[in-house]
Amino acid sequence: MVSVNVPESGQSALAASEARYRRLFETAQDAILILDAEKRRGTIMDANPFVIDLLGYSLDELIGKELWEIGLFSDKEESKAAMEKLQKEGYIRYADMPLKTKEGKRVNVEFVSNSYMVGDEKVIQCNIRDITERAEAAQALGASEARYRRLFESAQDAILILEEDRGKIMDANPFVIDLLGYSLGELIGKELWEIGLFRDKEQSKAAMEQLQETGYIRYEDMPLETKKGKRVEVEFVSNSYMVGDRKVIQCNIRDITERKRAEEAARISAERFRFLAESMPLMIFSA
Repeated sequence: MVSVNVPESGQSALAASEARYRRLFETAQDAILILDAEKRRGTIMDANPFVIDLLGYSLDELIGKELWEIGLFSDKEESKAAMEKLQKEGYIRYADMPLKTKEGKRVNVEFVSNSYMVGDEKVIQCNIRDITERAEAAQALGASEARYRRLFESAQDAILILEEDRGKIMDANPFVIDLLGYSLGELIGKELWEIGLFRDKEQSKAAMEQLQETGYIRYEDMPLETKKGKRVEVEFVSNSYMVGDRKVIQCNIRDITERKRAEEAARISAERFRFLAESMPLMIFSA
């Protein structure tokens, strides 16, 4: 470690301070490296146990090395550029930095380094935090979001996402836009009654209250009026669920106009057949 010249009377206080520092240094759950700031290359002077566990190098293998030599930068030039920036600004940070251990394992780390004075000597402290699990979780979340978005965008049902507290539209998929004739910009911030899904504000409010109470509402045959005034028959299903710490409402709207027409045609056909059968004279056959 760096030695500091102090008067004899301050030796006891210095020893206590050093002991506290060393205890903190040794038990820290971040990997910590101390570099020599006087040498432009920033060679390692000390390392805590977490570094050794993280990188797989012994303390002797670390002492005197530059950061690029222990897998913290891709090459000597990148390491040199980082050291020059640190010398100039006194601080550098990489929120997500790839690191390669002695055994070649890839680890994602957050790297923060700053320089400060210890007595009349300048040193560099590097804090290295393993964020592999956090990065993997973020990657998994990104993949999940991409899958959700792909499903949301390609769904053949019209889907609206509403704020749970006020029931205002937050998002809509392309099928809604095609079905209703409103642009996404026209839909955002609107309530359902404003886009023809309920007769009036009071009916819409009553439906939202029921949804708040039961978490689910369904209308098998609901008349809807598009932006152009066209009447469409829809099946409307809505439920509420948690997204993180926020509750949202999802509304699925299925156009059943063709189905209703087919049902009506089948009903009329059956009625005609029944009328025809009932109106024909009764024929009696005898052997």
